[in-house]
Amino acid sequence: SRNAVYDMFEMYEDMKRKRHAYDNCDLVHHVWNGLKEEGYRGTHIDSVFVDEAQDFTQAELRLFIRTCRDKNDMFFSGDTCQTIASGVGFRFEDLRSLFFQAEQDQQIQSFGPGDLRIAVPQVSVLTVNYRTHNGIL
Repeated sequence: SRNAVYDMFEMYEDMKRKRHAYDNCDLVHHVWNGLKEEGYRGTHIDSVFVDEAQDFTQAELRLFIRTCRDKNDMFFSGDTCQTIASGVGFRFEDLRSLFFQAEQDQQIQSFGPGDLRIAVPQVSVLTVNYRTHNGIL
């Protein structure tokens, strides 16, 4: 039931607190909060290329978008039929919505003359599987 699942969640969170441990979601949340408070102060990232995008959570993908200077110079590839990460239900349309949200955030913030507008990318679907061909099947 819903209450049993929530009880297990609370036990898990309590165990992490007692052990001073964290999981991937905690890490992403911590990094995101740091970016919101202080901005990105690391090495400038001009382009991002991500393979196996289906194995990242939306929060992790949003971090890529947030830290890349040129949001229009990003490339994501993946196979939605090969999602191996537990709890990740990846769809490329969801990735597009992250770019749309970044575009909306940009419009709210001041937009300088040197800034590039964020373009919501198109999704290209490959129709030929180059990994496996009839000779192997």
